Amino acid sequence: METVSIVTNVLLTIFAATALYVGYRQIAISNEIAARSAYESYHLLCLQYPELSCGDIEYEDLGKEQLDKYTVFVLYMLMTGERVYALFPHDAGWAFALEDDVRKHRRFISSPYFAEHRSKQEWLTQALIERVLAEDAKAGV
Repeated sequence: METVSIVTNVLLTIFAATALYVGYRQIAISNEIAARSAYESYHLLCLQYPELSCGDIEYEDLGKEQLDKYTVFVLYMLMTGERVYALFPHDAGWAFALEDDVRKHRRFISSPYFAEHRSKQEWLTQALIERVLAEDAKAGV
């Protein structure tokens, strides 16, 4: 009887450990899919509006409607970055990709026009922006 109890406990432990591992893997896979999906949506938007995605926009010369479009585009890009960072805060590959996206729009993001929007970003997004803008300070720009 005692042998059956030991075997049962061992089997339950193995089953529980396997279930925990499978659950952990499912969460990791789900996070990766969510991050890739968010980033893919952003890139589809870039393809749809290449004039907004390039970052070489003289936003001072835009009319109100175009400026609003560009603002929403940049906010969407930042929101995508925040979503990805929330899922993978220590992933160097994602960090590089997201910083590259912010880098394209840093002149606008650091402008007085965007200051109010920038101040309302979550801390992960603030940190992302600050890292990219710090590059300018280091380079003496």
